[in-house]
Amino acid sequence: EPRVTANPLLVYVDDAGLWLVTLDVSQNPPAGSTPVQLIAGPDVEMPLIAPDGRKIAYRTSTPETNAVHVINIDGSDDRILFSSSDLQAIVETDTAVLLDQVQWLHDSQGLAFNTQMVNLFGPGQASREDLWTIGLDEIGRASCRERV
Repeated sequence: EPRVTANPLLVYVDDAGLWLVTLDVSQNPPAGSTPVQLIAGPDVEMPLIAPDGRKIAYRTSTPETNAVHVINIDGSDDRILFSSSDLQAIVETDTAVLLDQVQWLHDSQGLAFNTQMVNLFGPGQASREDLWTIGLDEIGRASCRERV
């Protein structure tokens, strides 16, 4: 039987913000620690734990812009890694580019994401066929090095 050496982590969001729970899987059923609030605010969404378990990426959103943030698992060093407003120059004035799907790179040293176009006046949105990457040390400098 495999032996668990570290307790897994669970992150989730609700109307109050971003929360972290440590799970004790030695119990049946597994038990969770008291939730720790890492970020307060209702605009937090889509938390993702890095493969190495040391950081959490999450997105914040408003109707016209959104951003990907990275925070250490202990709640320190919260920063915006990239904002959709950095991409606004590539679209028409009646639309906005929003960050869509986000995923950690396998080495936990960066993120990949794609974008979507949203009409600011009237209905409609469309996914774009793009793939962006950004390293954790490239704050605000994502590039479409891998545009497809």
